[in-house]
Amino acid sequence: MAPLDLSNAIEKFSIQLQAEHNDFFTPGYTTINVGVITGGTAKNIIPGQCKFQLEWRPLPGTSGDSVLQSITKIAEQMRADDPAFKSEIKVLRQQAGFETVGDSHLVRSIERLTQRSATSIPFALKLVCSPRLPKEIVVFGPGDMQTAHSRRECVPLSEYTKRSFVSNR
Repeated sequence: MAPLDLSNAIEKFSIQLQAEHNDFFTPGYTTINVGVITGGTAKNIIPGQCKFQLEWRPLPGTSGDSVLQSITKIAEQMRADDPAFKSEIKVLRQQAGFETVGDSHLVRSIERLTQRSATSIPFALKLVCSPRLPKEIVVFGPGDMQTAHSRRECVPLSEYTKRSFVSNR
């Protein structure tokens, strides 16, 4: 097996995750992303190893463990098919998806103050790693959350004078 076969198998698995959908989020399904890949020594040599960092963002109510368990099973199946295949999975951080209900007092209060409707963000916040998680979480501030964590990430100066509001509900 080539070193990237595991990554390709995980990509195929990620397509299956699109069956469970939440229309409030964009994308509205659990996502998996291979963000960093290292390996190989030259373009004409098949790499002896490949390392990659994988991130998944589960929908609220979906267990983050289920994705890890599925990826572990994929790797185990690949090892069963080819005993020379070796893999190691190290979990660096894992967190569940969450949403603050749209009719919560905090969401309604900020909507009333800003005169803007709440929207969702398709990524987690480090805040949810806190052992003392608040009941309601909202992101409030300048910028367009649809460009956050992307190549286009920026906050125009004009946005610092506008009111913006995003809720992960």
